[in-house]
Parts: sequence; structure tokens; C-alpha cells
Amino acid sequence: MTSIQDFPTRPGEIPDFVPLGALVERHAEHVSAVVDHRHSIGAPLPATAVAEHALAHLACSHALAKWALYGRWGAARDALHAGAAVADVAHTMALDVAEVATGLTRRADGQRRFEYSTNAERAEVLLLPAGRGGAR
Repeated sequence: MTSIQDFPTRPGEIPDFVPLGALVERHAEHVSAVVDHRHSIGAPLPATAVAEHALAHLACSHALAKWALYGRWGAARDALHAGAAVADVAHTMALDVAEVATGLTRRADGQRRFEYSTNAERAEVLLLPAGRGGAR
């Protein structure tokens, strides 16, 4: 199992495929330590320990954001494929329709480049935004 070091200080120190539960748990540990110190809950921590927890909190927050955004283009494709309007997908992603089309194109190009999809599958994805209009 991939693990997280105790006090990561850079996003790159957290493996890309660490289990989400482990990441959330480690994040909560660091947030709790900083909040407890700030509100004088429990034994006081030395300033260096608070700084270490705060830096680890930042690194874990970055990794959580990356994890959360990782699958968004696949989910957008799935929503369109299932019949959602591109305007609804755009609204849900806080993007405009053109940005959804661009994002899907980039993802489809990347999937094809690394041979995760066929040319036919790529072409199908590229047609999804055009075939799923509808104003919000």
C-alpha cells in the first residue's frame, strides 16, 4: 500500500495514488494539531511543531484538491454520454460550454496518446459536446 510520510512539506512528497482515506486521515491530523494549538486545546506545541503541522496541512490540502479533480473529465464524459446537456455539465463544473469542449478534447487526446482509448472512442468523445446542447 502506498503511504504518506508523517510531515510532507511539498505536494510531490505525497504519492499520486495514495488511498483517499489515508490522505483524509493524515490531513485531519495536521489540521487538528494546528487548530488545537491555536485555541489552546491540549498541551501547547513548540512553534517548530506548529509550523511542521501547518506545512503538512498545506501539502495534504494540495493533494486532496488534486485527487478531487483527477476524475472530473471522465465524469463529464460519462454525464454527456448518459444524456446530460453540455450546458448542465458546464454549469456543474463552473465552466462555460467552450471550456467543457476544450477539456474533453484534451482528455481524449491524452487518452489516445497513451493508448488508453482507440481512435473511434476518441472521436465519439469529441462529438459529445456538440450533440448535447441545451441552454441552462
